[in-house]
Amino acid sequence: MKISSNLLLTGTFTAALLLTGCGGGGDKSAAPKPPAAQTTTPPASNNDTMNSTSSTAKYKVKFTAKWTNTFGSVPGSAHFTQLAGSAVTNESTLWRNGSAASSGFEVLAETGATGDFVAQINTEVSSNRAKKAVTWAGTEAEGDSTLTIEFTRDVYHYFTFATMVAPSPDWFVGTDRFNLKNANGEWKQSETVELRVYDAGTENGNGFSLSNPATSPQGVITRLNETIANGTRFTNGLVDGKAIASVTFTRTE
Repeated sequence: MKISSNLLLTGTFTAALLLTGCGGGGDKSAAPKPPAAQTTTPPASNNDTMNSTSSTAKYKVKFTAKWTNTFGSVPGSAHFTQLAGSAVTNESTLWRNGSAASSGFEVLAETGATGDFVAQINTEVSSNRAKKAVTWAGTEAEGDSTLTIEFTRDVYHYFTFATMVAPSPDWFVGTDRFNLKNANGEWKQSETVELRVYDAGTENGNGFSLSNPATSPQGVITRLNETIANGTRFTNGLVDGKAIASVTFTRTE
């Protein structure tokens, strides 16, 4: 039987269509897929990498003096003497509000010399109430002074220090067993403490002066409540609610 050329052409065209529909011809490339969403993990901050319950922690301790004329007439020689202190336990008695000053602490409060107070700290080191004595530079009436110190979680996580307000009879600022752990038992990341002025209770005088008569009998350490001879009024260790110095603890490790 003779097949016409038209029929042959029709069959060829139909087969081509079938092949195309089955993927046998034409553009075989798939539709482009949208790019996958890219996620970037930010680098961990120093605070993120520090374990809040680690056995030890290091802190930058920054003392800031801000004894300016907003506190009245500031003496021309106003300054804070060398600072001294230690990481301690809660049982430490280096100085306490309401207690009599030790002989070593009296020297610091009256003259600014730290040697006798450091010896007192070393005695507490021997009895496991202090970790290690530290001293660092004092400042002028305005300025900063910084050191780095390590604390231990289970024992030495408090900080005691003091510096003389100079010149004065026996006035000082500092902290008594400041706790570097929070209420949950975790290391604090940063905290600033406004420092009140204390009277050591060992020397008389109500002005910014040295070499005053001894207080007899010796009193106890109290926050300064005094109208200074130049008219500046300290109430509960502050002047018009303001502190003449502060200390900031910032965890570094």
